[in-house]
Amino acid sequence: MPSAQVVVVDGGSSDDTAQVARRHGAQVLHQTGRGYADALRTGYRAALDGEVPWLVQLDADGQHPPQAAALVAGALRHADWVVGTRDGTGSPGPMGRRVGAAVLCRTLRLSWGLPVTDPTSGLQGLNRTAMQCFANALPDEAPDTGARVLAARARLRYREVPVYMPERDEGESMHSGWHGLRNGLRSWRVAAMGPSR
Repeated sequence: MPSAQVVVVDGGSSDDTAQVARRHGAQVLHQTGRGYADALRTGYRAALDGEVPWLVQLDADGQHPPQAAALVAGALRHADWVVGTRDGTGSPGPMGRRVGAAVLCRTLRLSWGLPVTDPTSGLQGLNRTAMQCFANALPDEAPDTGARVLAARARLRYREVPVYMPERDEGESMHSGWHGLRNGLRSWRVAAMGPSR
C-alpha cells in the first residue's frame, strides 16, 4: 500500500492528543460538534473537500490494529464500503456484546438484506461514494447501525474482511454496562426502522 496521510479527528481532548499526533506527522482536524458520529462526519467531509479517493478509519482505543489498514484498503477494489469483522477470528469480547451483535445482525439482514456479521465495528474503508453517503446523513443516534442501514438504502457494494481485534487498551466502551444496554436498544430500533435523520 502506498504511503498515506494520517488524519486524527480531535474532539476537544483534554490530554496532549493533538500535539502527539502532529509530532508524528499526522494532520489534526478539530471537531466543532460533539460525539462519535460528528467526529466521523468531520473526517468524511474533510476527505471529500480534499478530493481524497478513499480512506481507512479506525478507533484510537487500541482495538483496531493499524496493520489491518492495508487489508481493508485492498478490499475497496471490489466494494464501496469495507468493514473489518471480528467474526470467526477468535477476537475477545464480553458475552453481552456478542448477544447484542447477534440480534443486530439478524435484524439488519431481515429488515435491509445486508449480510452483516459485526454490526459495531468501526474499522472501515470507504471510497468517495460511501463517504458521500455518510458525510451528512450519518445519525447521531446509533451511528454504527445507522451507517449500515444507509449503506443498504444506497445499495453500496459492501464487503467484510476478517480482522482479529483485541480488547480496548483504555477507556470505557459505549457498548458496555448500562450505556451499552441503552445504546443496544437504540441500535436495535435503528436496525429495524432506519435512522431518524
